[in-house]
Amino acid sequence: MPGGPRISIVVNNHNYAAFLPAAIDSALAQTRPALEVIVVDDGSTDASRDIIASYGARVRPVLKENGGQASALNAGFAACRGDAVLFLDADDLLHPSALEAAARVWRDGVAKIQFPLEVVDREGRPLGYRAPRAPMPSGDLSRTVLAVGVYPSPPTSGNVFDRRALERLMPMAESHLSPDGHLIQASALLGDVVTIPEPLGAFRVHGGNNWALERELRPARLRQITISEEQKAAALRELGARIALDVPADLVLCVPDHLQARLASLRVEPEAHPYPGDRAWALAARGIRACWRTPAYPLKKKLLFSAWFLALAASRGRASRALAAACYVPARRPRLARFLVG
Repeated sequence: MPGGPRISIVVNNHNYAAFLPAAIDSALAQTRPALEVIVVDDGSTDASRDIIASYGARVRPVLKENGGQASALNAGFAACRGDAVLFLDADDLLHPSALEAAARVWRDGVAKIQFPLEVVDREGRPLGYRAPRAPMPSGDLSRTVLAVGVYPSPPTSGNVFDRRALERLMPMAESHLSPDGHLIQASALLGDVVTIPEPLGAFRVHGGNNWALERELRPARLRQITISEEQKAAALRELGARIALDVPADLVLCVPDHLQARLASLRVEPEAHPYPGDRAWALAARGIRACWRTPAYPLKKKLLFSAWFLALAASRGRASRALAAACYVPARRPRLARFLVG
C-alpha cells in the first residue's frame, strides 16, 4: 500500500495504572503517528480508567468487564480501523520510531512485522538483554511452524499484524491462555514474517506480569503451559482446515515447550498430571527429538535440553523438583544453564 499501512495501536490494560501512562505516552509519541490509539480497559479496579479519561480525545477508550487478555484483544481489534495493528501491553513501551520502521519495511504478502524488545525493570532501567534472546528469522516461516509449532518472536508488544491476517484469526476464543502466542504463530501461516533486528520497544518485568520471575516452582503453572500449547495447536489445525493447509494432528507433540512442561508435570506432581497415559521415557524421547528439530535452538541449547530431558525422566522426588525448577525458575538455574538458555 502506498506510503505504508495505516497502523492502529491497541493498548490492552488490566490494573496496570502504575505503567499505563508511559505506555500511552509512547504510543502517542511516534514519529509516524498511529492512525488511532485505542485503550482497552479489561475491568480494572485501580485508577486505570481515570488515567485513560485524562487523555481526552487523544485516545479512544474501550471500557469492558474483565474477561481476560483474549477478550481485551478481541474488543480492541473490533474497535480499530487500521490496515495493520500493534497490540501494546500496558506495562510495555514503544520507542518513538517503531511505527515508522515497521511502515518502511512493509510490503505485499506480509502477515507480520516483528522486532525485539529491550527488557527493562519496573522503573524502566535496561536489564542488558532482549526478548527474545534468539535471533529472529524472516520470510516464509510456515514450514517451521508446521514442524515444531513455534519460531523465535518477541512478546505481544513487538509485533505489527496485517489486518487481513487478523481477520482470519479473530475474534479468538476467550478461553485462550496465550492469545498473543496464538496470533504470533498462526499469522506465519498467512503470509511472510519480516524481522527488524533493532529493538523498537521495551518489555517490562516487574514481578506481576511474568511467571518466570517467580521464586518457587508452581506445578499448576506447568499444567497451564501444556494446556496453552494444546490450545495453540488446535487453533492452528482449525486455521489449516480453513485455508487448505495440512497441519499435523500431533503437532503439539513436536513443540519443545509443551514437552518440557508435560514431562516436568508428570515427574513433579503425577497425581494431578492431566495426561494419564504418559510415560516419562517416551516424553523424553519426543522432547529430545523436538529440540533437535527446532532451528532456533543453537547446538549448546540442544545439548543442554537433551541432557535435561534424560535426567528428568530418570529422576524422582526432590531431584525431579530441582530439575524442573532449573528450567522454570530462572533464579534457581545454575550459571551455565542461565548462559545457555537465558
